[in-house]
Amino acid sequence: MNYINKRLNEVRQNGYQIDLGDLINESFESYKKIALLAGLALLIVILTLIIVVVFGLSYFTDFENLSEESMIMNFATFSPVEIAAYIGGVSLFAMFLAPFTAGLIKIVHDVETKDEVSFATIFECYKAGYLKDLLLSSLIISLITSTLTVVFQIIHLDFVGTLLSYVIGFLMCMTIPLIVFGKLSAMSAISNSIMVVSKQPLIIFLALLLAAIGSFIGFFGFCIGIFFTLPYLYCMYYAIYKHSVGFEE
Repeated sequence: MNYINKRLNEVRQNGYQIDLGDLINESFESYKKIALLAGLALLIVILTLIIVVVFGLSYFTDFENLSEESMIMNFATFSPVEIAAYIGGVSLFAMFLAPFTAGLIKIVHDVETKDEVSFATIFECYKAGYLKDLLLSSLIISLITSTLTVVFQIIHLDFVGTLLSYVIGFLMCMTIPLIVFGKLSAMSAISNSIMVVSKQPLIIFLALLLAAIGSFIGFFGFCIGIFFTLPYLYCMYYAIYKHSVGFEE
């Protein structure tokens, strides 16, 4: 039995101890090492996506006559084809970003274990052997969450749909690290992420909440600062994985 399977069995049977203070300290130390590198990558990727999306939508949307009401999605007025197109579009977007997210988490590991890190490391996951599992897991998760959002909005329970989507995202937050570092398949990573997170939900929730708040501090300065504070969230994902599943010594 290899390390990852043995460790996951231990976690399943005995749980694990995790300290919020350790998570905050280690994630912040990692953040100081990758902030500039990861921030530049985020800036490039997100701005490129915004430009592509705006130019793409310009062919189908009259921005000059676009009202505030028309920007609010009311799925109750959508046809089945339009709903399917929305869910498909959201899922494709999530699939495109999954390897990039994996690269941001992987570079945190590299700065902790290697003498030198490269900017290209952030994009290595787009050609990694586990790419198909990253894509499949993100497809499954996004299909579930976007479908819930649509269904609950149609029945006028928007808050319930949003809450369920966040809960699912929270429980599956270790999916990408388990694929990248544990080399698990998509389905195995999803199920084991739920298991790992459910062993220490309060500590992990508080850690991610604090990381999210810290990540969005960039909005209070220049909005562009968000690109350089957001990497802290990925440092927290790595710290949680390190202290819950860990690595073979």
